[in-house]
Amino acid sequence: MTHRIWERCGLHAFNSESTDSSVMFTERSWRKNKMHFTQRYLLRMSFVALLSALTILIAACSGDSGPAGAGSIVIAVEEVPPMIQDPRRDIRASGGIGKDLSVYETIVRAPHVAPPAPPPLDHTGYSPSDKGIAESWEISPDLTSITFKIRPDIPWHENGGKWGTVDAEDVAWTFNQAFAADSVNNGAEEIGPEMKLGFDVVDSMTVRQNIETGGFDPTWSWLMGNASFNGIVIVNKQAYDDLGESEYAATPIGTGRYKATTWTADDEVKLEAVKDHWTGSDANVSSITVVHMPEAATREAALRTGEVDIANLPAQTINGAVEAIKGRVQEIGIARPQGFQMAGNYWNQKCPGCETGVMPRPGFDDAVSSG
Repeated sequence: MTHRIWERCGLHAFNSESTDSSVMFTERSWRKNKMHFTQRYLLRMSFVALLSALTILIAACSGDSGPAGAGSIVIAVEEVPPMIQDPRRDIRASGGIGKDLSVYETIVRAPHVAPPAPPPLDHTGYSPSDKGIAESWEISPDLTSITFKIRPDIPWHENGGKWGTVDAEDVAWTFNQAFAADSVNNGAEEIGPEMKLGFDVVDSMTVRQNIETGGFDPTWSWLMGNASFNGIVIVNKQAYDDLGESEYAATPIGTGRYKATTWTADDEVKLEAVKDHWTGSDANVSSITVVHMPEAATREAALRTGEVDIANLPAQTINGAVEAIKGRVQEIGIARPQGFQMAGNYWNQKCPGCETGVMPRPGFDDAVSSG
């Protein structure tokens, strides 16, 4: 069985000079960790990400329905990737920014559990606020399937048409596309092949995930849910069939608290809050603009001058930026140990250009011989 232990890490500095008192993000930065170990002891580090920012945004949402938020914020990121909704082809768009900014949603919303403990397996272990697309699920006694009941009456954003509500066809198609042999989906890549035997439609609001015997992963809700790095988000099958691949890729259709009105690669993403969101709570901030700023120095300058409210900054510059804008750093999650991996050249003894033909390895040979 594949074992994965992870968190996510990131550092963000927030401008405290916002002119709108309703914006609740100023003077904040976010940090999360991700450590991903497999049986081969492969460590995959994630980059600075926006997920933690949007997790806090959602947690701060009002419990009242009605007008969706007030004010606006601007976020500077290293890259605005092309809009790709097809889960087979999506790498970091709908499952990256789209998930992190709550344009799209995942089948479950996994609660935080300190590693190495896995998240609760039963849906009754989740709080009422952990509202994913699935309202409940049942794991078979032999651990070879998970049967999900889809939450009723979750409306799709009305971009490019009226698409009704989420059903089993949408969920099964999403995962089967992501799990396809030729898929490049980053979220699916994190899931072991034994968990990817495919999804079946049981009825209009029920799907079954098939699992290889002995291959059940207790961390499935992390990997398939909101906590996954560039995870799998539920998308609309009918829109794909009706619009065709090209138009579908240019028409973001999600179920989250924000609807994307503009998504231009290497430029910007514009979002507006959804009024009367299906969860019963709307976002506090009315509109978000995500701007493409590849250079860290440019993002820092924009933050310092107040051009942006949130910026993705490297660790080397964040302290100076926070001090300059009179902000503060907010740590979320547990710390991640830093390290490096030694490749074969560290133990290679051949050296064609050396006098003896043997690579001199001072210190390394001593350490090996001394055990």
